[in-house]
Amino acid sequence: MVIIGGVVTRTRVAPQRHPPSHGSFQLSIAISFARRYGPFMAGLDEKRIYREFAGAVNMTAEEIEAWLETGESRRVGWTRPGENESVGHASGRRIVLILRTPEPELGPEDYRHMRKAVGFIRRHRAQEPVNIVTSRWRYSLMNWGYDPLKD
Repeated sequence: MVIIGGVVTRTRVAPQRHPPSHGSFQLSIAISFARRYGPFMAGLDEKRIYREFAGAVNMTAEEIEAWLETGESRRVGWTRPGENESVGHASGRRIVLILRTPEPELGPEDYRHMRKAVGFIRRHRAQEPVNIVTSRWRYSLMNWGYDPLKD
């Protein structure tokens, strides 16, 4: 019982529950973290990431660089609020740097971006439109280093 302003009231106290940081929940978070960040922490998947990146990106650094200078390249993609360059255009510049960097000199951020590029290319290849040649779809993929007309 609790007395509030001279009035006796009954209160029920809820049983105390443990936060969901015990047991299997904690284990599932650890497994999720290891799957997501483990390759970067242990360096185990770098060869696979590099191989997948080399298979997905079918344009040379020079081809990407020339493409990024075109108006079509600048007109496609999503631009974050307050920025002038689309995410894909910025990614293309980063991919040019990665392609010009010898493999032993690549760091964790490079491998992270390589995985991001591979994921983007795979997802967008599955959305192929009827008109490939002049489509925004193709132009966006080319910003990420993949030209569908080269296949």
